[in-house]
Amino acid sequence: MRQLNLQITGSLSTRVDARRLARAVRAVLLAEEVKCPVGLTVAVVDDAEMEQLHVTYRGEPGTTDVLSFPFEPLSGGEEEEYEYLGDVVIAWPQAARQAGEEGHTPQDEVDLLVVHGVLHLLGYDDEVPEARARMWARQAHIMEQLGLGHVAPKGQ
Repeated sequence: MRQLNLQITGSLSTRVDARRLARAVRAVLLAEEVKCPVGLTVAVVDDAEMEQLHVTYRGEPGTTDVLSFPFEPLSGGEEEEYEYLGDVVIAWPQAARQAGEEGHTPQDEVDLLVVHGVLHLLGYDDEVPEARARMWARQAHIMEQLGLGHVAPKGQ
């Protein structure tokens, strides 16, 4: 990985373990055998900011746990020293609620959401059942590698 930009909104910075976020990103890139230098951003936000993004980009009301925004370079741009994959945005309050429902820590849930989001940046999709099964199998494998095999997506 060439560049990882972590953006943690205000008071959430005391709740989020940035080292674990970076570790989860690296685990995905290693598991997916990403060889070229890449960059990406992981932002951890509150429900209000996530709800605004959810409405703006998905046209759906309310908050959600994670959104991924793959980077689409403009044609004819200068060649970069690394490939920018895109942005992953996580709503800490929603992650904390889900963690409580599933019986693990909020940080464990955030790690899962980072893995999920980065897989989306790498082209995985979970909209159709076959693609979802493939993506969630990769996700489960990576979570095992992180020692978090007990953490699974809601509804799995």
